[in-house]
Amino acid sequence: MKKLLPILFVLLFILTSCRTPHTNTVTGESTKAPYSHNEGKILYIANTSSKTYHLPSCYIAKRIKEENRFETRDVDFLRSRKFTACKTCIKIAD
Repeated sequence: MKKLLPILFVLLFILTSCRTPHTNTVTGESTKAPYSHNEGKILYIANTSSKTYHLPSCYIAKRIKEENRFETRDVDFLRSRKFTACKTCIKIAD
């Protein structure tokens, strides 16, 4: 029984880490937006926990947990909800 318990914990961890993609609870849209240079708008990666937004190339954006990640091209939407620009990858003053 003692040997079975660690195996069950590992299986539980594996099963809970295999989740389906989330939707944005604010707008109901998918949090995964395709990135295209042809559209003329920049894709921003927002962290709903820290209320900051980043460029996709930012090393901080790559470390955002999936449940806190939100992708959008609408910077006005982010600013209206009091998100601030990353001081590392976006060199503007909000």
